[in-house]
Parts: sequence; C-alpha cells; structure tokens
Amino acid sequence: MKKRLLIIPARKGSQRIKNKNIKKFKKKPIIGYPINAAKKSKLFKKIIVSTNCKKIKLIVNKLGAEVINLRPVKLSKNTTPVFDVIKHEYSNIKKELGKFDEIWCILPCTPLLTFKDLMRVSKEIDKKKKLPLISIAKYPAPIEWSYKMKKKNKLIPLNKRKNLKSSKSFKDKFYDAGAFYVFDEKTLLNTKTINLYSEFYGHLMPYEKVIDIDDMEDWKTAIKLKNLDSN
Repeated sequence: MKKRLLIIPARKGSQRIKNKNIKKFKKKPIIGYPINAAKKSKLFKKIIVSTNCKKIKLIVNKLGAEVINLRPVKLSKNTTPVFDVIKHEYSNIKKELGKFDEIWCILPCTPLLTFKDLMRVSKEIDKKKKLPLISIAKYPAPIEWSYKMKKKNKLIPLNKRKNLKSSKSFKDKFYDAGAFYVFDEKTLLNTKTINLYSEFYGHLMPYEKVIDIDDMEDWKTAIKLKNLDSN
C-alpha cells in the first residue's frame, strides 16, 4: 500500500481577502473543506498544514490536521513559491516519519474539491504511473484572441491576424488550476523550482471544481457553485 503525505499550505497574510484561509465559507472555515475531503478519501497517512500563524494552527488541529512547526518567516512571503514550502515541510517530516511514496499538496481555498475527486486522481496515478501531476483547466476561449488594455479601456489585440481567426483554428490551451499538486519524492527534492513546470503531467478538472478564489467576487461564485453541488 502506498504511503501518502498531504501538505496544505496556509500562511497568514492574504492580501485581497482578510484571513482568507480560515474565513467562514458556508459556516465552516474554508480550509476545513480540503481537510475533510482528504480524511474521507482515506488516501493519506498524514495530513499536515504548513502555516506561520498560531491561530490557523489551533483551527486546523480542531479540524483533524496537524501543524508540525510554524513555517519560518523566509518562507511566509506572498512571493514564496508553494513548491519551496512543500520541499521544506517534506524535508522536515521525512526526518521524523521516513520516506513517502507520494507527496500531495492541496490548496486551502478549494471548497469544491471532494474526496471522490481525490480518489479519481489517485486511481489515475496508479494506472498511468505519471508523476508529478497538477490540476489543469482548459481556457474557455482561445488565448490567441487576447487583448491588452490601454487608457480609457481602449483594447489592443495582441495579434491582429490571429484575433480574426475562428476558434476552430486553434488547439485547446490549458492552465494550472491551482487545486492540487502530486509529487514523487525524487522530483520534488531534486528539481529546481523554476524547472518544475516542465516536469508536470496534467489532470483535467472542470471549471466548477477549481475556481481560483482571489477576491470576494470569486468567493461569492464559489458559494453559488457549492450550493448547486449540494442540490
């Protein structure tokens, strides 16, 4: 049986939504949703939250996750890559608990991700033997149609010729949906952060599962989607 570790990065200091990682989402701290999904999946030997905040530590302990040590200041900046945080946490945990076959990272603001989603991802990994893996989503329109905006909302096509072409002229493009990452130990520890994206395989997720919550409009949209999912 595989030995899996889950690390959820949840630092204090979100800029657009105050205390975003523990803000109440439908009467429960939003970080409680990925913790609960992970527990219900029964995939993980250990569920760890990486945080620089004692308040977050108290909350996640009550929700059934664990904080080993508070994250150091140098890894708690808003510019710190999540992969550096995962490497740091895993290196410390390995000293205590030994090697893990898979190291998972789920972002804290993923209330639409369910234990069934996690189990599907795990089955895909077992079947295809392809790691590291990230959640991806498809751009809803060709990125070749992109504009940049000048003063007074004046739009300038980035490529006038491509902007005139039909969507059928372009292949689908995908982006990192920011829901989860799954690593094998070798890739996580031995690949430089800047090179990690060229190593990934993708697991396609529907938009309604991986909305990126950056501001209150995103938050409200996620609540609407969660309500629909509950019906």
